[in-house]
Amino acid sequence: MSFGHKNPEYTIDGKLGDRKGIMGERGVTAGFKAAKKQGCKIVVIDLDEHILQVHSFELSKYISRRKADFVSGMITACYVVFDGEAVVVNASVQTRQEIMSAIEMLNPGSSSY
Repeated sequence: MSFGHKNPEYTIDGKLGDRKGIMGERGVTAGFKAAKKQGCKIVVIDLDEHILQVHSFELSKYISRRKADFVSGMITACYVVFDGEAVVVNASVQTRQEIMSAIEMLNPGSSSY
């Protein structure tokens, strides 16, 4: 735990997880960095508070860019929550396209952009 940082909010499968209510897709980067500082292994990206429509293309881009966090084992899973539903993604074993497809399940019928 780091001084001046909030405490993790969840225990998921015995691992610490933290909810990140991002304002937009670019918030993924800051969310991952903050979760790592808190010692979390799981990041919960909560879109319900500020996002009206999921842009899976953009969101998958920012999650895919965190691949090194997954490969190193610093992060083991990322949950994306929207409209009360959740999907789990892992950039070390999923391609960007697979991540985008999983995220699209949260917002069926919408454009990916």
